[in-house]
This record gives sequence, structure tokens and C-alpha cells, in this order.
Amino acid sequence: MTGITALGCYIPEQRQSVQEILSSRNCKHSEVRFFEKFHGLKQVSIVPAGQRLEESIRLGLQTLLDQGVTIDDADLLIYTHSSFLQVPFDHQLFAKVLGPFGLMHLRTMAVSQLYCTTFIPCLQLIERIFQREKNMRKIVLVCGDQTNYMNESRHLQEASVMGDSVACAVFEKDAADHRLLSVTMQRDTSYWRGLQLDKETRKQYNDRYMDNMIHAMETALHEAGLFWEELTYILPHNVNMTTWRQFCKKIDFDPHRIYTDLISEIGHSYCADGLLNLEPMLRSGRMRKGDTYLMVSVGLGSFMGAAVFQY
Repeated sequence: MTGITALGCYIPEQRQSVQEILSSRNCKHSEVRFFEKFHGLKQVSIVPAGQRLEESIRLGLQTLLDQGVTIDDADLLIYTHSSFLQVPFDHQLFAKVLGPFGLMHLRTMAVSQLYCTTFIPCLQLIERIFQREKNMRKIVLVCGDQTNYMNESRHLQEASVMGDSVACAVFEKDAADHRLLSVTMQRDTSYWRGLQLDKETRKQYNDRYMDNMIHAMETALHEAGLFWEELTYILPHNVNMTTWRQFCKKIDFDPHRIYTDLISEIGHSYCADGLLNLEPMLRSGRMRKGDTYLMVSVGLGSFMGAAVFQY
């Protein structure tokens, strides 16, 4: 069964406060207070000034190599990101990432278009590749965005603040741990304008947001043959604490079973949140063999994705 066999994350040490981000967008002090007090958002991680995307991705891959993980025998490397615009045309990103490691022989591809849920369809893609290509057994997935080139994109109006990070995972066809039990993607294209929705349509989106997210999560649980009470943890998208307080209240879910520690520490990291949340859960020993966990992502557009794993 498809599963994760190695995981590494690069989170920059530098931080930018919510106050600084929102002030640069001419937001009122009341919105800053709302983000800090109710959304639980304090700061985001940001790359050093002048650091390019290829440098950040290399630092992410280096976290795998530092663990002694072998990736030069991978059948494919997939880079997935939320922002459509990442590098200039003909930037040769993969050459600049893989060349210094001597990995230019790796086959590569990139996946985007589904905003912060793009990680979830990548899981579907990996499963399909393993099912169709009998000789392919190992795929490296790299999730990462950075917006130091366009600082205004760090602010998601009324909802969140976005930081820089890279998460790398090795998926293998016959993994013993972190087995992918189910994955689902759902969409409601009536909200395709995303941030450009008019006020009335945005209200409709917000009113349906929670129900749509829960529906995606319940679909993934059903496909995995699980009920809510059998799920050990939720590894959320780190959009804000308000979302997860409302979620717990709506379905009477224990908040201690949702890992939200990174929301106040580094904010929302586009499509990398699920893997970023998994790493400290494993490092701290909080997650144990046999535990089941659900990763969930929500993207503008609107897209809802969820995946269930078992350690």
C-alpha cells in the first residue's frame, strides 16, 4: 500500500509578525487584534532576504539527505505549490534544485492550479502512478511556496497570513508505515472567482465553508472504513484557530486531537501544512504506531481535500 517512508521539513528561522504584515496592507488595528486574539495568528516564517525558491527547495531536500535518506533511486520527483506564479519563464527551476545534488537524472513534474489543496490531488496522482506503472516504486513529493517576491500575498483577507516553508516526503508503493488509506477531492466551482468574489457570494461561501469541509473529511473517513471516534488525530490546514474551534463545536470533536501548535508559530504555509504538522507529531513521540490521522486542505475556488493515513 502507498505510504510515507521519509519526511523532512525546512522552516526558515526568521519571523514576520501579523502586525507588520497587516500594517503593510493598511489594515485597521482592530483587524490585527482580531487575527491575534481570535484567529490565534501571531507570526509567519519567512525566508532570508534575497533567498530564491530553488535555494529553499534544496534546503528542504537536504533535510531528507541529512537523515540518510536515499533519493537518487526515486522514479519521479513531483514539486507541488499553491501560487501559480513561482519563477520566471525558462527559469529552469528543477536544474537549479537538482544539479548541485547530482540528481539531474531524476524525472520531474510540477502540479499546481488547486491553490492550498494541491497536496491532496498529488496523493491521488501518486496512487494512480503506482497502480499504472508497475515498475515505479518510489516518488519524492516536494511541497513549498514562498512569497518574498510579492509580500502582499501573505495576507488572506479576514482569514489568515501565509508563511514560507518546504516539506518533502518520500512515498513508496509497498510502505509499512504511514499507509494512505483514502484520499478524496471535492469542488464547488460556483466560487471560482476566489478572492474576487463579491460581498454576497463571499458570504454564501463562508456560510457553506464548514459544511463543505466536514463533508470532504467524512467522505475520506468513510472510504477508509472509519468513524470520527476511531480517528486518532486531525492534521489541519493552518488557516486559523477560529476554523477549528467552530469545527469542534459543530461535530463535538475533542480539540486535543487536532494538532494546531504551528498556527501561532508559523501561520498558514499554503499546501505544505499537512506534512509540516506531521513532522513534530512524530519527532515528539505524540503519534504512535497504529494511530490514524486525517490531513485536510481547503483552497480558493473552492476546493476541499482530505486524506486518511495510518502510522
